[in-house]
Amino acid sequence: GRSRPCLHVVTFMNEVRRQFTYLQVTAEAHALHPVIVGYGKEAWWPDGLGAKINSLRDFIFTVPSEDDLVLFVDAFDVMFFAGETEIVPRFLDIERNTGRSLLFNAEKGCFPGFPDICDAERYPESPYPTWRFLNSGNFIGRTWAMKVMLAEPVPDIIKGSDQAFYQRYFLSHTELVALDRECSLLCAAMGDGNEIWHDSGVSVRDGRIVHGITNHTPAVVHFVSYGHWNAWRGGLPTTPLHEVFRDLYPGPAERLLDTWQITSNLGSTHSDTLLKLNGVGITSSLTVMRSVLCFNCNVLRSSHNECLYFPTLFGGYCLVPTTMFVLAVLSFVVCIRWCCCSSSTVKEHRSRSGRIVELSHGDESSGLSCLRDHVEELARKNSSPMESPRSRVGSKELSLEDGVGPSPQAKASPLGFHWLRLFPKCRRKTPHLAR
Repeated sequence: GRSRPCLHVVTFMNEVRRQFTYLQVTAEAHALHPVIVGYGKEAWWPDGLGAKINSLRDFIFTVPSEDDLVLFVDAFDVMFFAGETEIVPRFLDIERNTGRSLLFNAEKGCFPGFPDICDAERYPESPYPTWRFLNSGNFIGRTWAMKVMLAEPVPDIIKGSDQAFYQRYFLSHTELVALDRECSLLCAAMGDGNEIWHDSGVSVRDGRIVHGITNHTPAVVHFVSYGHWNAWRGGLPTTPLHEVFRDLYPGPAERLLDTWQITSNLGSTHSDTLLKLNGVGITSSLTVMRSVLCFNCNVLRSSHNECLYFPTLFGGYCLVPTTMFVLAVLSFVVCIRWCCCSSSTVKEHRSRSGRIVELSHGDESSGLSCLRDHVEELARKNSSPMESPRSRVGSKELSLEDGVGPSPQAKASPLGFHWLRLFPKCRRKTPHLAR
């Protein structure tokens, strides 16, 4: 046989998502080319991932050599930090030291939380509490060992996800399966070690993820849980996974993931970008996003993980949206109050120049005197002193005694006539009038 086995990298992706960028870009940077299985199949998280197992099984039985290595990785939250020349020797060392030909990455929490799986007394202990429980987002093994594990197809629907299947297999075959609790080759991480992220036990050093205790630098890292969940940093939405990727691959990150746009896909033929945002557009979108999240998290009491960054209406990212909302409500109340208090009554009386309008208001200096001046001027110019000044809108004549000014009940007539059209000089300084 060969002195060194070949490596086959496999991932399951049943539909296109931009997050595939993380895997594909980092794999290609290390001369790896993942095989995609399950494309177009129906699958969903968590219970619909039996199809993920069956798709991998179909691939396994096409690998010609029993001694070749198959590395299976999740499609949307995994990054490669090394290539085949590092992955294969490390696996062979682990296989030799443990006597096991299947290796899974390990994580801090136990999932799914079924009694037959997450039994603290039954589950093997770990010297590193952050890496105790099996995680199925990364695993590697000999082809023959994979065939033993996946000897039979599984139901496409498995309660608790595909990880429930792998957990049960591990617990019943601990002599065949090892967990990489030291992050020697495979590692599950929740962040990059910065204070804003949840404590993950790792840090980024010289472009590699480093185990906080063993100082190992894993070749394949799975950003689990908080590692790929939405977070907010510096006023922008992001994830720990994306922060690490952007630091190492700024060009692809900018071109493929950092764009703000709305696209459409119509059938099999038409795909287009409807709107591409930049500058003010992004700022406005962020304001709307923060406002919606503040309302969703604090009023509707959503339990979404993103609500960790919006804990209260009167602090953090919610302070500005809440302040704007309160000011808008107060402005509306003040405006309504002012309009009601500024209403004037119109009385009619006769003079030598005919009918004019007299304003009865508590304060003659309120600005309504300009309207009086206009009425008197129109009355003097009127050829018939007994006829009131009129204005025609459509086929309807309106006179001053008709009360053309808006009342608190209606700001305009049914025909849309407004007294400001009749007296343009009063548009800026005259408050509302009432009949």
